[in-house]
Amino acid sequence: MNKRSKVYLLLTAASAVMLAASFLLSLETLKGIRRQRQEAAVIEEYLKNYSASVRENETASSEVSSKEEPEETVCDETEGTTPVSSGIVDDRYYSRDGVTYTPDFAKGTLDSVLEIPCISLKRGVYTGSRAEIEYDLSIWLTTVSSPEIKLGETHYAIYGHNHLVQDLSFNRLKDVRIGDRFTLTKEDRIYAYRVTDILADWRNSGRKKYATNMNQDPSLCFIFTCGRDHWLLNGQSTRYKDYIVVGTLQGVYSAAEWQDKENMPPEPETVTFIARNLVKTRLEIQTESDAQGMILKVAQMDENDRFVQGSVLSILDSDGIEVISWVQENGYKELRLPEGTWVIAVTEQDDKYEEPPGKEVTVTSSLTKVITIGEETEEKPVSNSEGLLLIAILSAVLTAVFLTLFTVSLWKHKHSNNLSDSDQTGEDYTNILRR
Repeated sequence: MNKRSKVYLLLTAASAVMLAASFLLSLETLKGIRRQRQEAAVIEEYLKNYSASVRENETASSEVSSKEEPEETVCDETEGTTPVSSGIVDDRYYSRDGVTYTPDFAKGTLDSVLEIPCISLKRGVYTGSRAEIEYDLSIWLTTVSSPEIKLGETHYAIYGHNHLVQDLSFNRLKDVRIGDRFTLTKEDRIYAYRVTDILADWRNSGRKKYATNMNQDPSLCFIFTCGRDHWLLNGQSTRYKDYIVVGTLQGVYSAAEWQDKENMPPEPETVTFIARNLVKTRLEIQTESDAQGMILKVAQMDENDRFVQGSVLSILDSDGIEVISWVQENGYKELRLPEGTWVIAVTEQDDKYEEPPGKEVTVTSSLTKVITIGEETEEKPVSNSEGLLLIAILSAVLTAVFLTLFTVSLWKHKHSNNLSDSDQTGEDYTNILRR
């Protein structure tokens, strides 16, 4: 093998390694897509079973009412009816095509089905114990926040992942707008909502205010997901915060009533925005060093450089989870942070103040870097999925090119050897003839 062929072979091997690496990095994404497809099949079975049983019950009822009932006739109570739980085992596991889905699919109970037509989203909403809910979230499912929240009785709260891949989990929740519609289907009832607000709040404070607050209006539904670097709401970044879509109940319908309503022309709507003149504030962070390391001095200040007393400030980790918090007093709070990336934010304050952007603090052994969240970049970052896709495409193209070149190189090498042998054979015959 000549030197050129060896180079082609090495480049082809490198491309194959890159292709394999991009595939391995995509395994979690592929797992999520497969899980979501599996969940979609369970949802369709759930909706089909309930809609079928509703249709059969309505048909049976209409047939009975249309006939003149004879006197002293005893009717079988089960005749002409289909159990609503058809295809559903013990209200926990779901049977489809002879397969019963076990807790390996979901440990909670399928409570309802969420549909948001404007973003083509259809997801199962699960409920159960805290351990079951956390399990469901870890395998890409959506879930209500806790068992005490009951659709139709209390407010409703739904959590879902915000994956980097388009259309996976709640990735497109950012595309929902005020005035859009969504529904929750629970057994034979459809709860219709209209989006009336969109919020972004720090995780602990947002959940305390909206999800776990049992004094909320029962007509409200909150859909939570985590924000992304490039998500903007009212001109501010949602990074590290939970993105919350708020819906207000418009009505509860049977399947037949909902079908009739869907066929009616939409009603004209007007959305009124209320402008409020809030006092602007800012997070002030000063850095000092001593023999033990770096000291941060933190305070919330108003536009007149006065301390905003009574506000709650928090340190959050890179996942937006609160680590510690304190109440702002008339002075700076001194902090020593271990190495890592931290977020300092105002998580509670008086309604008259405008919430200031949080600060991202990166602490290393030799440096403390402070960045205002949302101002570090104006460019939309390339997501992991987009990056992996580019690598995979580039690797595939390079592999194809180098394999082609390598094949051509081998062919040329073999062809040149054959010519060489022919020349040598001709020379031998000539020598024999001369003898």
